[in-house]
Amino acid sequence: VLYIKKEIQDDVQPLNLGGGSVREVSWDSYSLADAPAKFEAGSPSLASIIGLHAAVEYLKKNVPFDQLKKHEADVTAYAIEELQKMPHVTLYGPLDILKKEGHSVTFTVENMHAHDVAAYLNQKKIAVRAGHFCAQPLAGLLGYDAAIRMSFYCYTQLGDIKAALDALKQLQ
Repeated sequence: VLYIKKEIQDDVQPLNLGGGSVREVSWDSYSLADAPAKFEAGSPSLASIIGLHAAVEYLKKNVPFDQLKKHEADVTAYAIEELQKMPHVTLYGPLDILKKEGHSVTFTVENMHAHDVAAYLNQKKIAVRAGHFCAQPLAGLLGYDAAIRMSFYCYTQLGDIKAALDALKQLQ
C-alpha cells in the first residue's frame, strides 16, 4: 500500500511507468496521469489486493485496533524493561516512547556480532532481524555496524519474549 498526502501527490514522481500511469505518450515525451493513477503502472496485483482485504477484515473482526496498540505497547515495554536488566545488552531508540507506542526493540550484545546473535536465536526458533535496517548513517552515528531487532504484533505472547530473553541471558 502506498499512501501519499494529497498536498504533495503532484510533486512526487512515480517509481515505475506503464499502462495506466500515463495520460499521453509520444516518441520523445510523455505526460503522467493524475494521482492516484500515475502510481499504478501495469496490471494490478489482484491476488495481493484480495489478500490485503482479507487481512484487514480479519483484523477488524478479531483484533480491535485499540487492543492491538495496547498489546504491542505492553509486550514492547516488558521486553525493554527486561533487556535493560542485562548488562551485556545495549538498547537503541527513544525507550520511553517505545514503551508507550512501540512494536519493536533494537539492541546489540556486547562482544558479539548482531548476525551471530540472530543465528543463535534462530537455532532456538526465535525470529529476529539483524543488520543496519537501511539506516547505515544512523548506525554509524550510534556506533554499531549491525544491531538486532525484535518486532512484536498481535501474535506475540509474553512467553515468546521470555524465551528470547532466556536465550539472550545465556550469552553473558
